[in-house]
Amino acid sequence: KHLHLLAFLEDFLRVIDLIADVLEVEIVSLMLVTEPEGTLRIARAKGLDLAVQREAVCGVGEGISGRVAKMGEPLLIRDLSKDPVFGKPVLHPRYRTNSLMCVPLKVNGKTIGVLNANNKKSGNPFDESDLALFTTFSCLVSLSFATTQLFDKLASSVDELAKTDARLAKANAELEQKVRELQALRGQPRGSRGS
Repeated sequence: KHLHLLAFLEDFLRVIDLIADVLEVEIVSLMLVTEPEGTLRIARAKGLDLAVQREAVCGVGEGISGRVAKMGEPLLIRDLSKDPVFGKPVLHPRYRTNSLMCVPLKVNGKTIGVLNANNKKSGNPFDESDLALFTTFSCLVSLSFATTQLFDKLASSVDELAKTDARLAKANAELEQKVRELQALRGQPRGSRGS
């Protein structure tokens, strides 16, 4: 059922590389909401060790990614150490800068995940133009997810249609057989009368 989505996520590695190149950042991650737990997990990332990707998890509403997933609004933090909500005086060594961006991924009005960007190569904080570009990327990614989901639904519908067609074909074959039998039965008396 999810083969198309899995294939899409494999291809998405190239998209993440492109986003990282255009934004000139070292770390980009895609986190998806898992149902029914309502947690965010990294599906694909650039610049993060696989161990980190496997372990990174947060609830919707928790932390920066969780808050963006819950509120459905982009978030730009110029200096995390001074942020009144998420302020952290000491960053993890993997983060060279205090600035970050997080934007939601929405399909049919529902937030299905978030995109995160960290470590601008210039060392400068992210600005509004960076956030606008990142938001544009998130819209394109969301559109891709929506298309993939529609494709899955279409494939499922086609599969159901094929099953229905098979049932109809079988019913038609049985009906044709019955008609032939009836024709044969009706033809026999005429043959008997004519002999």
